[in-house]
Amino acid sequence: MTTYYGGRSGINIRKEHVKVTYLDFTSMYPSIYELMGLWEFVITEKINVAENTEEFQGYIDKFQLSDAKDKAIFKKWLRGISKVEANEDVFPVRARYGGKLAYNIGINFLTAKDGLYFTNADILASKLITGKAPKILKSYRFEPVGIQKDLKPITLFGRGIDPTKVSFVKALIEQRLDVKKLLESDKDNAELRDQEHLLKIIANSIYGINVQIDTMPVGKTKKHPNGKIIKDVYGLRHLKAKVSKNEQQGKAFNPLIATWLTSGARLILAMTEAHLNENKGYYAYCDTDGIFVKPESVKGLQELVKGLNPYDRNLDMFKVEEVKVESKDGLKNKVRLDNVIFFGISAKRYCLYVEDNTTKQINVLKWSSSALGSVISMPRGWERAFWTDIIRYDKGEIDREYVEAKYGKVPVAYQISITSPHILNQFKRHYGVRAFNFMIIGISHRNDPDTGLPIIPMIPYTKDVKSIIYTPFIDKTSGKLYKDNTQFYWKPLSRLFFEYINNKESKYDGDNGVLQRKHLIVDNVNNDVFYIGKESNYIDETETIGLDDENYVEYDDKVMARIMERITKITLDEARRLRIPKRTILDLKRKVREGKTFRVNKDTRKKLLN
Repeated sequence: MTTYYGGRSGINIRKEHVKVTYLDFTSMYPSIYELMGLWEFVITEKINVAENTEEFQGYIDKFQLSDAKDKAIFKKWLRGISKVEANEDVFPVRARYGGKLAYNIGINFLTAKDGLYFTNADILASKLITGKAPKILKSYRFEPVGIQKDLKPITLFGRGIDPTKVSFVKALIEQRLDVKKLLESDKDNAELRDQEHLLKIIANSIYGINVQIDTMPVGKTKKHPNGKIIKDVYGLRHLKAKVSKNEQQGKAFNPLIATWLTSGARLILAMTEAHLNENKGYYAYCDTDGIFVKPESVKGLQELVKGLNPYDRNLDMFKVEEVKVESKDGLKNKVRLDNVIFFGISAKRYCLYVEDNTTKQINVLKWSSSALGSVISMPRGWERAFWTDIIRYDKGEIDREYVEAKYGKVPVAYQISITSPHILNQFKRHYGVRAFNFMIIGISHRNDPDTGLPIIPMIPYTKDVKSIIYTPFIDKTSGKLYKDNTQFYWKPLSRLFFEYINNKESKYDGDNGVLQRKHLIVDNVNNDVFYIGKESNYIDETETIGLDDENYVEYDDKVMARIMERITKITLDEARRLRIPKRTILDLKRKVREGKTFRVNKDTRKKLLN
């Protein structure tokens, strides 16, 4: 699990309007699943592990882009993990980039002399990007042995599938392709549409179930009076950690399949990046299974991955993405995202558009909805207009005064549903908030002058969005009731507009144009690497209500040592910038000097550790 990272997502060209074609890799995870033969690890009786350090080092020393076009390598070389002495090699690194509370994954230069584990796919990806082979300290290959005796055939939409003779995932994808072909000549067939949709859902589920982690709070009991339990943690080292949440593996948990799927997808993107570098191309953005590339590079890239088709059907593995775009008359038409204009701000904040050469009219075709999708204070379809204004503002066609006039009186208001214990816990201090309630919540715009903490408006759900800013509200942070001048505390959408367009891509270096990879150094794996549980399962909600300490389980036996070291080194100026009271930090420094035991409240702890 120390080799497990999610999908790759990142912007490469920031705040420049560049021509791109959006290429989508056909059924990325199911295709990697088939290329690597991972169904064998589902039906196997047991798994053997064998060390092959010298053999794998010899292979990556000679490995080049032309080798990656052969699908045979996926089974032969990618079903393994290796310990690497990284020296300016390119690997995925999960960290709190830019001082943010959330952990993000950047594909950056890494130096780690002590050695870290990565999948073989990530190691080959590094070789393609840098041109040099990482040094392998240990390498392990996993092999399925035998087949379980009690497996039985099933029938899915009239097709029989014997799991011992055919890959279930391959059968799903090929059956879906057949259904889609039938739909081309029978578009109104509701039964076929339902089949196609269900086949897609089942095929896409193959990834998530293999890395399912169920998290439950420990709770205060006689056995655990502090609401914490001690867990054995195994990673690069063995440690015991005291945690307040208990993580349990799901029924189909298989970290080999999960980590190989995601790293296999990153290898495909690395192949694309290497090809573009060799052929004077460029990419502007990439995300898990898609990449926005120089239009002239499309044919070369399609040829590059042509041999990676694992299905018994003739397919383009890199296809030009299509989107449905609503016209002025309300009709939706399919548009190919070929030779369109890309404008990106950061990961998950971009749009694709075309511009009429004569009228200069902007037509936004596709856009990301990060931090926008839950806003209820604007009418349907507003995001497309919002992105149009972002483009026009960047081009100098509208000014700040225009933005303030259009969005200055509109509050940033989100609808929140209390659909899980985690979300309910966020509001536990507020009397009357119950499970499955609906609420409207704002974003911090002002701070409480007494405490310095952010004021976050919160009101019961209402369909009358125009009255939101004039309604008495409860502050989510303090629980205080505000009745007067309530509009003063709601962040206007104009403020979000400027924050949105100035949001930096913290995972990479640079401001505008082509960004550069960061150079990260791990001096000591015991001190610089620590362990977290599964990343937040509440992505949509945390965009609205924010992250807190409860989003991650941190398995760290050295938390207190880290806090004490931070207290010793922090200056009063830095403490003031972090809004830690001077009296608090001086008292903590004194207790550290005198060797006294002490507790640090959650808010101060968070500021010290980030």
